[in-house]
Amino acid sequence: METNFIKKKELNREIILNISKKNITKKILLKKNELSKTLNIKGFRKGFIPLNIITKFFGEEIYNNIINKIINDEFNTIIKQKQISVVNNPKQKIIEENKDFIKILLEFEVFPYIKINLNNLKIKKYFVTITDTDIVNEIDKLRSLHGQWINNHLICEKNNIVTIDLYNKIHDKILFVYENKSFKLDLSNDDIKLKNFLLNKKLKHTYDYNFNNDKLFLRIKNIQKNKLSKIDNMFFEKIKFNNKSELNLNDFIKNKLNLQINNISENLLQKDLLTELLNMHKFILPKTLLENNNNDISTLKIQLIFKQIKKDFNINVSDIEINKEIKNININKDQINDITNKIMFNKIIKIIKTKISIDYNEICLKTLFKKVN
Repeated sequence: METNFIKKKELNREIILNISKKNITKKILLKKNELSKTLNIKGFRKGFIPLNIITKFFGEEIYNNIINKIINDEFNTIIKQKQISVVNNPKQKIIEENKDFIKILLEFEVFPYIKINLNNLKIKKYFVTITDTDIVNEIDKLRSLHGQWINNHLICEKNNIVTIDLYNKIHDKILFVYENKSFKLDLSNDDIKLKNFLLNKKLKHTYDYNFNNDKLFLRIKNIQKNKLSKIDNMFFEKIKFNNKSELNLNDFIKNKLNLQINNISENLLQKDLLTELLNMHKFILPKTLLENNNNDISTLKIQLIFKQIKKDFNINVSDIEINKEIKNININKDQINDITNKIMFNKIIKIIKTKISIDYNEICLKTLFKKVN
């Protein structure tokens, strides 16, 4: 069979097949003879069905199956020889036909070849030396988390929860923008203007407030202040601290913070690592992949980079690794796939980290938490 492999623009490829009609006829005849001996058709003895009857009932189906098998076999042989990875099944089109040959055009897209380069990757990893102040602040945070909210505090202060009405009056009719709306004055980016305005305002007072260029009325209905939890057995129980162990509270908090720091630091490193991988590996994505996938472009590119790293470094996930992860829990097929993908991701990250340069940077705990937020 004559074939012609053509590289088109970007990731588009074409194959032209010249299929001999003699070859098609030969394969069709073989198939008809096979069916004549195995089919059961009413009115005919099994094994003695005339070929014209096979043709009448199954001729078109046999022809389509034979020609599709010829096309698929030849297509698979070519892409294996060319060592290319195909994105989609080829679109088929007859472009010429005569008494001897059928010329068929196959159009498809291939995945880009990605040459993995990890040698020049340099990533920051943050570490923190925990101070006594960090430990005290963390204890206070936990005391606040497990504390009590007391109503009718007189002045709005940082970290209070403030309940307001924001409204306008038109012809003695009240139109609410917010009614009984509560805000925590944590000075996060959400509603920052309003939160700053509320600071130091008094309970049961009404103030003028500009909202989207409209002059409105803001009434403070309630101010809740957090009363810190006492450091007692109930508090220890809530934070899961065993006060009868050899570990004291400060060491317990320090260990807890170290776990947080390690997790945050590792997540930041992975995030920077993925960004650098994208920066160092520039390639276009197949249009078919973009059309049939809900993931964003960066995610798709990372998936292809990881796929190439997996191939280059011969990384696999064993059944033993999967079983160790699931610990004999009854899970469905999708969950097993998720676990397998997670193990593969971690193994690829581990390989990458052995190939790159890591620059360790010491920062304070507050700065590390800011990087997350």
